[in-house]
Amino acid sequence: MRWKLTIAAGVAVLAATGFGVYRAAPSRPSIDEPPVFVAAGHGRSTPHDPGPSIANGIATFRKPVGLATLTAACSATATESRAGAVILERGLVDANTTVTINVPCALQLPRGANVVLSNVRVTSKTLNIGDAGVSAGDNVITVNNSRFTGSADAGLLVELTDPKDNLTVNLGTFTYPLGVSVQLRGDRTAPDHGGSVILNRPTFVAKSPDGAGIAISTSTSRGNVVGNEPVLDAPRVAVTGDRCTVTMKHKKIDCRAATLGADLKRQAAQANAER
Repeated sequence: MRWKLTIAAGVAVLAATGFGVYRAAPSRPSIDEPPVFVAAGHGRSTPHDPGPSIANGIATFRKPVGLATLTAACSATATESRAGAVILERGLVDANTTVTINVPCALQLPRGANVVLSNVRVTSKTLNIGDAGVSAGDNVITVNNSRFTGSADAGLLVELTDPKDNLTVNLGTFTYPLGVSVQLRGDRTAPDHGGSVILNRPTFVAKSPDGAGIAISTSTSRGNVVGNEPVLDAPRVAVTGDRCTVTMKHKKIDCRAATLGADLKRQAAQANAER
């Protein structure tokens, strides 16, 4: 599995290749008997996690679940050639839990399915969190003081497509060598607009020389990015939105799309003049 960095309209976009973003039902035969789900984490998980329905290689939960149950569902639906696939119709809620997800896994959040994680520790292969393959509607992801650590061949992709989607990260560390991409551009339908990313002192690390770095973006129309002293540790970093301000080491960085566009025009003009 490899990750590549592409450039579109002056904005860095991280795209997964190899297993890609889960958007449609994989063509795996139905599983007649769902597996038994056993808590694999240590610490407190959401009590009475319900089992999923499983069809065509996709596990669908119709009640909120915790990380241990999610981990089991990823493993149950993954094959040697395809990532695990899980639909969380009522979201993911957990705290004070440690889990290891040993397979790549793609999570889908239908309308109104929110994620709230506090003080959790997750070790994983590549993770995709998205909403493009399910019903339209707003999603909120909140992660507090948590640690996510990817294997050497892993990347993290969060891609939500509705205008009022919101991701808030308070403290915590996210280390994925092949790349960390957060894309909330409200682009389920054209024209894209909206999306909000709030970063309050988290650390993102993506340092593999073969990786794609860190890319964080919302729409260039009414999208919002606010960064309060985040640490973005990667060879390549791109952050942008219609309204975008990141404070790092007490200095404000103007990452508005309009500002980046003006810089690109200036650099292009300078390059043409030097020919």
